[in-house]
Amino acid sequence: MTSLLLLPLLIGGYLAAVLVFKAAHGVAAAPWRAAILIGYALVGALLTDLIAGPGIGAYSSSHFWPLLPCFWLITSAVALAAAAVQALVGKLGTLLVAVLFIVIGGPPAGDWAHICCRSTGATSECSFRHRARSPWSTMSSTSAGTTSPPR
Repeated sequence: MTSLLLLPLLIGGYLAAVLVFKAAHGVAAAPWRAAILIGYALVGALLTDLIAGPGIGAYSSSHFWPLLPCFWLITSAVALAAAAVQALVGKLGTLLVAVLFIVIGGPPAGDWAHICCRSTGATSECSFRHRARSPWSTMSSTSAGTTSPPR
């Protein structure tokens, strides 16, 4: 579910950066560009929150306000990072950003990397682990209900 909710935020931030880049006629360092991207991110986050939450019921409406700043930060981060890459690389930056954020960094990219966080009392611990399953597989041995006996 989380991947389906993040996808419009990633694509929306990317498209905002591309459209503002084109509206500025390729001038990547326009002084008003960051303000427009942050404002767009707020509007996009609000629309995503309204559609996903109360609109189609993807999550309960009690999560509306806590998720709004998260959505805004995600969309802002993607839009501003895309604008920075476009400023450094130029027109080729548009393709580079699409590959980096949408294809490689997108949630449905195959779940090849997983960050596991767990809380143990007063401390929390996060670790990075590699999943050795194919991006196209839909079921793993643990999701199929089979488990190995304890040793």
